[in-house]
Amino acid sequence: EAYKALPAKVAQWVLKGLVNNWKSFKEARESYQCDPSKFTGRPQLPKYKHKSDGRNLLVYTIQALGKQALKRGLIHPSMLALEVKTKHAESIDQVRIIPRKGFYVVEVVYEQAVKQAPVNPAYYAGIDIGLNNLAALASNKPGFHPVVVNGRPVKSTNQFYNKRKAALQHKLGHTGTTTRMERMTTKRNRRVDQYMHTASRKIIDLLVQEGIGILVIGKNDGWKNEIEMGKRNNQNFGAPHQRRK
Repeated sequence: EAYKALPAKVAQWVLKGLVNNWKSFKEARESYQCDPSKFTGRPQLPKYKHKSDGRNLLVYTIQALGKQALKRGLIHPSMLALEVKTKHAESIDQVRIIPRKGFYVVEVVYEQAVKQAPVNPAYYAGIDIGLNNLAALASNKPGFHPVVVNGRPVKSTNQFYNKRKAALQHKLGHTGTTTRMERMTTKRNRRVDQYMHTASRKIIDLLVQEGIGILVIGKNDGWKNEIEMGKRNNQNFGAPHQRRK
């Protein structure tokens, strides 16, 4: 019934997502059989959604958005009592409705033409990621001065969040979550995401300004799970470096 209640094009994307989940599971299982060391555990089968409370990501392509609303600068997903203002209706690729605990997130994806920056591929830069220094940037370009991105604001946000969450978890008395905790997590994630986005944007702008054509970022899968830094550092350790890549 829920499937039939969706617009046809949106329902098709739900099926595509299900197919992709199973493909990913099969690929992960085959990779696990060849080399288990690349995984933290055995890949698990995709699970069913809860029969009554289960929610799924919905993808609305441009064909599933109200045409008249777009002409008025509004995004109106078909069959939803929802309108979101936009200044770039002509560039919309898709709209995603993402379920969270107690609320939904609306993501609008825009298409943007890629512009080639005037850079020199002979010049490259490397980034060393960390905690106090979110990123340390150096380059082989003559005259380039190393740049350090401050990581303390992210540490401070994480420390405050972890302390508040631990206090609420203690009052709750068991390993679960509440609407208040979910709201707090969402606020923390938005603040960290904004800082990471701003920092990465400034790094890219600097590289373009300097004419540096190649950026190398170190990657070490699972590094957070393999080190023990003590209680205080573990509270601070939450910078989502992987998302920045």
